[in-house]
Amino acid sequence: MDAKEALRKRRISSIVLGLAILASVGFFFYGMINNIQAQKAKEIAQEESKKALACEKYSLLLTEQLQEKERQLTQARADAALLKEQTLEK
Repeated sequence: MDAKEALRKRRISSIVLGLAILASVGFFFYGMINNIQAQKAKEIAQEESKKALACEKYSLLLTEQLQEKERQLTQARADAALLKEQTLEK
C-alpha cells in the first residue's frame, strides 16, 4: 500500500506541476501578445505625434502669413486713405 500511495501522490504532484507549467506558458504567450500590441500602439502614437507636430508647425506658418497679409492690408488701407485725402485737397 505504501508504494501505491506514494505513486498516487507523485501522479497528483505531476498533474499539479503540469497544470502550473501550462498556466505559466499561457501567461507567457499572453504577455508576449500584449507586448507586441503595445509596441504597435506605441509606434502608431509616435507617428500620430509627428503628424500633429507637423500640423502645428504648418498652422503657425499659416498664422504668420495671415498676420503679414493683415499688416499689408492695413498699410494699403492707410495708403488709400492718404491718397484720398491728397486727392480731395487738390
